Amino acid sequence: MAQTGLLAAFPRRLKQLRIERGLAARELAAELRVHASAIYNIERGVHAFSLNRLPELGRVLRVDVLDLFTFPEQSLRHTLVDVSRDATIEALRTAHELLRSWPSTRTNR
Repeated sequence: MAQTGLLAAFPRRLKQLRIERGLAARELAAELRVHASAIYNIERGVHAFSLNRLPELGRVLRVDVLDLFTFPEQSLRHTLVDVSRDATIEALRTAHELLRSWPSTRTNR
């Protein structure tokens, strides 16, 4: 079954950000303390990335967590709809907590 929405878009976004930052998959893996094959598999959509590690991924890629889910080809509204459609209730709760922990002074991009 082909992945749609967030499940299909996040791996592409991860790879895009990694390449924009000039990081090889091996370098990103080392920063995250995972095997390089894990990064390759996440970027290919074979494995999912843990929501609990999103803040760490954002730090390594030097982006806000929201930027990990901001896809140039989609509006934020469509992205959020995709998140809610694809996610489990636990994933939505985790995302909610992450959003609540952001500084209130965050500027829109």
